[in-house]
Amino acid sequence: MKNLKLILIVMFGGTAVAGSLPAASEAPPVQQLLCAVISTASCAPASACTTGVAEDLNLPQFIRIDFAQKKIQGVRPSGEDTSSIIESSYHHEGMLVLQGMENRQGWTIAIHEADGKMTASAAGKESVLVAFGACTVP
Repeated sequence: MKNLKLILIVMFGGTAVAGSLPAASEAPPVQQLLCAVISTASCAPASACTTGVAEDLNLPQFIRIDFAQKKIQGVRPSGEDTSSIIESSYHHEGMLVLQGMENRQGWTIAIHEADGKMTASAAGKESVLVAFGACTVP
């Protein structure tokens, strides 16, 4: 579970951000998004899932998605910078999906382009973390 928390430290924040993503046809193209988490859940086999907010998992308040650099990055509550490479991205029917790997864990971020709502997950051998949040153009 600890390694999954390290991945999500890169990915999530703790405050909702209102706004929406521009349509693909708008110019200029979006270079970055700023995302924040509203709620989280963590689960492991043979145990109950726990719910809470990003701070409960020691995650950054905000994460920045940088499409030019193909990475996500954030700052932990301790002040430590953290980042992960976006290994693949998909755009389909109004959804943007980003994926990567970090510390033998896989992560996925899905963003609904119409309203910026985000779901994200990180999964490992025996645990999964899920977050619900929102993204906007900074």
